[in-house]
Amino acid sequence: VLLANEDSQLPEEYKTKTLGTDYNISYFSDFSDREIVNFVDGVFSDISNLEYVEFSSNVISLSTEIFSNCENLKTIDASKTQILDIPNYAFYNCSNLEHVEVPTTITSIGDFAFYSTGINNPVAIDKVTSLGENVYEKCSNIASVTYPSTLTTIPKNTFSDCDSLVSFSFQNAENITEIGANAFIYHFETTSVTVPDTVTVIGSGAFKQCTSLSNVSLPANCNVAGDAFTTTSVTMLGNTQLWIPAGIVNKNILYENGIKSTGVKVYKNKTYQDGILLTGFNENDG
Repeated sequence: VLLANEDSQLPEEYKTKTLGTDYNISYFSDFSDREIVNFVDGVFSDISNLEYVEFSSNVISLSTEIFSNCENLKTIDASKTQILDIPNYAFYNCSNLEHVEVPTTITSIGDFAFYSTGINNPVAIDKVTSLGENVYEKCSNIASVTYPSTLTTIPKNTFSDCDSLVSFSFQNAENITEIGANAFIYHFETTSVTVPDTVTVIGSGAFKQCTSLSNVSLPANCNVAGDAFTTTSVTMLGNTQLWIPAGIVNKNILYENGIKSTGVKVYKNKTYQDGILLTGFNENDG
């Protein structure tokens, strides 16, 4: 299917300036003579035989849920367009979507935009300054991510349940201040995480049920939610280590197999094992 493509030769009745629900079909013709092309919400959603879409340069915006639940959609080429954002739920549950080309004009991606798609990298993440919630949730083919300097947070559920994710780099993320709730919950198969010094908040369940995670380095003055690391190897295995530097805000820190809870003190460079301060340290030198 070539959408808004100059080569398509289809009946005149399929040409329109605004594509609405009356035109919810698989094939559209040439829009090259239109100054603006708009799409109503969900106009192409649930089309089971849609596989390939190419937009022409006159398209300036997409719409919410525009291709949601198109289960056989494999390729989107929007590289010639002038779009500024990928709307909420744009490709929601397009389970076979593997290839997405977007223009350099992209600045934001909406909530659930690529939820449960087949992409193997976080589309456009290096181009945007605004990222919604649950954007790449359940993207089972994403294995590696390098987080960009253009974003200041990892929003809620951004990479949750990405069961192939084994590598995540904060190397370029010098501006990140927050790791949101459930950001990596389930299946993040890394063994070690070094959280950047700029991070001041780690949200509820951020690394919950990442069972391979055994070593975590946290920055000073970081407010860590009590269940941020529950059901990981950090809290479950007796031979794991969690290093907590001076100045960390420890309100409501809980350890699943330990006894640490609200109000406990933490001490500079002391090793905590199963939530219990190891013997041999003087608890008065914090």
